[in-house]
Amino acid sequence: MNSARLVASTLCVLTIAFVSCGKDNDAQPAYTPQPLLNKYDSIVETSSPVLSIDPTDINGNVASSYVALPSLYSSTTKKYPLIIFMHGTEELGSSEAELPRVLNVGLGKKLRDKSFPANTVAFNENNAFVVLLPQFKKWPTPAEISSVIDYAVSKYRVDARRVYLSGVSMGGGMVWDAGSEYGDKVAAGVAFSSVTYIKEPGCKSIADKNVGLWVFHNSSDEVFPATTISTYIDLVNKYKPRTSARKTIFQQAGHDTWTKADNPSYREDGKNIYEWMLQFYKP
Repeated sequence: MNSARLVASTLCVLTIAFVSCGKDNDAQPAYTPQPLLNKYDSIVETSSPVLSIDPTDINGNVASSYVALPSLYSSTTKKYPLIIFMHGTEELGSSEAELPRVLNVGLGKKLRDKSFPANTVAFNENNAFVVLLPQFKKWPTPAEISSVIDYAVSKYRVDARRVYLSGVSMGGGMVWDAGSEYGDKVAAGVAFSSVTYIKEPGCKSIADKNVGLWVFHNSSDEVFPATTISTYIDLVNKYKPRTSARKTIFQQAGHDTWTKADNPSYREDGKNIYEWMLQFYKP
């Protein structure tokens, strides 16, 4: 009897171990830091990123863009994580003279005011971001966002494993929409006050492609209801992404969540949005 119990117990342990191994195979692969090839690659950035204008009309719907490069970019050889920041409808424009509108909101304003973090630590590695801020002439399509990603990866020294989307209002909606269609290119996205009409298949695609997602919304947003955003988050999590999509609902009125949430000093579970994004990478 004791022998039978021992055999049964051993089989149970082996079964649990086998199942656990199967779950481990679904985990994100171990992060491999980049090699540091010159003396500047290992210097920690302390100065604000440098803003300049990129005049390229990337796909017919981009008037021009701002690009923010780490201050040591021209001295280094390494590749950098990339954030594509997407503005709202009030910042649409069709000429370089209108481009400064992009710096009025979200990460654009943080870069303009020099409050964007110069250095962010993840996996015990110091990181500075390349940030591309395209100005759209009209509401962009997911395919146009995809072409912006492709352009940035080819134009600048970008680590293609670590491409992130962020946006406000219209741009927040594009985090959802482009993430669902082109999630193979996107490691994670942070959306502020999203305006999106994504359907369940799109939410499933975000989960299936393991795009990290953190959304911020106000409980009494007059532009787009927080209840709808909560439904979308539930739909993503229904399909069990590697890391659950998360939401932060501020108990307040108005449409602006970004002023508070994109501040580097704002943290949840010990991380600001920049530290949170860098947890995610493509294999």
